Amino acid sequence: MNDAIIFRPLISDSPLQLVKDINTPTLEKILVDIVGDIAFSFLQGSEINHIYTTIFERHSINKNKLLRYATRRARKEEVEELLKISQL
Repeated sequence: MNDAIIFRPLISDSPLQLVKDINTPTLEKILVDIVGDIAFSFLQGSEINHIYTTIFERHSINKNKLLRYATRRARKEEVEELLKISQL
């Protein structure tokens, strides 16, 4: 099986959306969580730059929500740097 499901406790004020009546993390939450989280360490370096660039090209991302959550997770500087590197 190639699919993976990761269960993690929710941080208060995590950006969520309802999908088929189930609270699901938004892309903004996922983008912040993959920065500096040991579970996603395999995505560091050029791979994370590619992820940010691709997601911003294909989806509508609320930068205010992204940066607000990044601040809450103490990852704002890293996320801002990724936004600059990816030219977003």
